[in-house]
Amino acid sequence: MKHIVWIAVLLLLPVWGFSQIGLDAIPRELSANKMVSWKFSLKPVEGNVYLFTATAVIEKGYHIFHLDAGGDGTLINTEITFNGGTDTDEEWSVTPAPRVIQLDIIEGDIYWHEKTVSFSKAVELPEGTDDVSGSVSYQVCNEEKCLPPATVDFRVTARQ
Repeated sequence: MKHIVWIAVLLLLPVWGFSQIGLDAIPRELSANKMVSWKFSLKPVEGNVYLFTATAVIEKGYHIFHLDAGGDGTLINTEITFNGGTDTDEEWSVTPAPRVIQLDIIEGDIYWHEKTVSFSKAVELPEGTDDVSGSVSYQVCNEEKCLPPATVDFRVTARQ
């Protein structure tokens, strides 16, 4: 009986070992930050209002989802947030418009960006401030899989 138990343990040991491999097993060269590079700018408009722009350059074969990815609610939207009261109620201007697709496995239209996309918005900065900080959260995918979501922090100063 002891031999049967030991044989079972030895046979199951490789299975238990592989079950411990998780997201850490994704090669570093496939991280979201390697597939998408971000550039940020802040240009004066009038008074303490500035035009903030976040531009994503996306590797060939990959895409990021739009601010409203659409679909059935399972997709991860790209989200840009500001620190310290710099946001306004103004809508984001997105160039170019997202690609609209339908997939058999997800209900509804899906909106994503390939190659390059710029998100722009007028922001009002507190008096005496000429910089803005925050973060961009996004998920990068290709036709086969999505990488774990990533967040990029930014701090940008206005150029006069």
